[in-house]
Amino acid sequence: MLENRSFDHIFGFSGLPGINGLTGNETNIYDGITYTVQQGAEDPMSTDSNHEFLDTMEQLCGTYYSPKNHHNPFPAGPYPKIDNSGFVANYITIADEDTGLPGVMHYGDTMKCATTDQIPVILQLAQEFAVCDQWYASIPGPTWPNRLFAMGATSSGLDDTPSKENILKWEIFDGFKMAKGNFFHLLRKHKLSYRLYHDSANQFAHPPKAPFYEGGGFSMVSALEDIFLWDVHSFMEFESDLNDDYPYQYTFIEPNYGNSVDDTYTGGSSQHPEDYLFGGEGMIAATYNAIRNSPLWDSSLLFVTYDEHGGFYDHSKTPRPAPPPGDNPHFGYSINNFDFSSYGVRVPAVVISPWIKKGTVDKNLYDHTSMLKTVEDIWGLPNLTDRDLKAVGLSSLLTEAAPRIDCPTHLQPTPPAAVEEVTPVSDEAAFQDTELLVEKGNVIGHLHVAMKADYEMSDRSEASKEAIRAKVAAIKTKGQARKYFAEVWKKVQAKKSQIS
Repeated sequence: MLENRSFDHIFGFSGLPGINGLTGNETNIYDGITYTVQQGAEDPMSTDSNHEFLDTMEQLCGTYYSPKNHHNPFPAGPYPKIDNSGFVANYITIADEDTGLPGVMHYGDTMKCATTDQIPVILQLAQEFAVCDQWYASIPGPTWPNRLFAMGATSSGLDDTPSKENILKWEIFDGFKMAKGNFFHLLRKHKLSYRLYHDSANQFAHPPKAPFYEGGGFSMVSALEDIFLWDVHSFMEFESDLNDDYPYQYTFIEPNYGNSVDDTYTGGSSQHPEDYLFGGEGMIAATYNAIRNSPLWDSSLLFVTYDEHGGFYDHSKTPRPAPPPGDNPHFGYSINNFDFSSYGVRVPAVVISPWIKKGTVDKNLYDHTSMLKTVEDIWGLPNLTDRDLKAVGLSSLLTEAAPRIDCPTHLQPTPPAAVEEVTPVSDEAAFQDTELLVEKGNVIGHLHVAMKADYEMSDRSEASKEAIRAKVAAIKTKGQARKYFAEVWKKVQAKKSQIS
């Protein structure tokens, strides 16, 4: 699961036969100026496009619902009428991602879409296997709630990016809780095994790479209850693991999120908008190549998707209603009182297996819980919430009578023609940085992962909890955040050495 790209942004001009792509005439209008979809994505973006809950509402429903106007209809609801008219307006006028407003020459960047030579790996996989052109983010909003849906069929009420105040107030030292448990609890209960990987070594980033203390080396799956940071394996081990005795039925793989301390996410492999597409292309290729050339290829099913749209334009009208999870969480995670009756923006999704017919275009309605539903269908597992109960699984794509023998054996990404030169900062200078840390953003989620791991490696006494809470509450600057990430990282590596 990569980061923050809409379906049109990746595949709209791909020329894939039969997809619901772009005609080239789709537009947004702002301040009397028409902005039309274009080929040639900005790689990377000059500023981050917005994708918080209220930003997404403006993008989907128009400028009346701009965060500046404070017209949030919840909890009364329903979700407003969707016309996909506010993407450009939101990008030009709102700076929720704390990377500044775009310059005039960049106003239309959120309407720009990848050319085929910018995405050779995921495009070839879409051509060779199945592309799903009706796959939507699980909620109209940002990374954290959507990734939680992918890991538990609910976000336990979380409908936006948590702030530092939230993570300290919510008492989540033991991780994000789900009323019926997360997906890994379900697998354990039914004696199925899983393996977690993260590109912590950051091996695919186009230079310069973000050091681990920028936060992107802390995996989001370890924010869950009963998932421990030291049990998440380096993706560098993935290929050799597959060629050994690999007994795991389910594998979840995360990219490196790059520089989250500066809120740009550069130098990673997640394809976050201010980072290069190349890093994520490299990770997709390495994942496919490892599985394709392993003993497990003939019994494999690989999903490649994105957590949410990242503020990029998509013309497809989000279908409604979406089934709310119905788990009645009481953890207090809600920020906007959303009722979860709507999916989010359409995102790219490719499904890969030698049992899938080449060139398949799947028109079924999916969201991230469809991955969970597929596993539940294959192994006869119960559902977690009403969302995965009513989701459509993807087993129907496995239509071939025998595994195909014409599947490519090796994929290779294409590096960008030019890369911005950045002078590396010394570790000491990074730790002394006095610029204020953002109060809300993915870095706060990474800070929660570090705080949770720190607590889990302590004696778990109330005194330790309060000491760690005070330490995190005192983090005000980017340098202090980097120091804390480095401190916890060192402890985690020591823990891994003890248990290996």
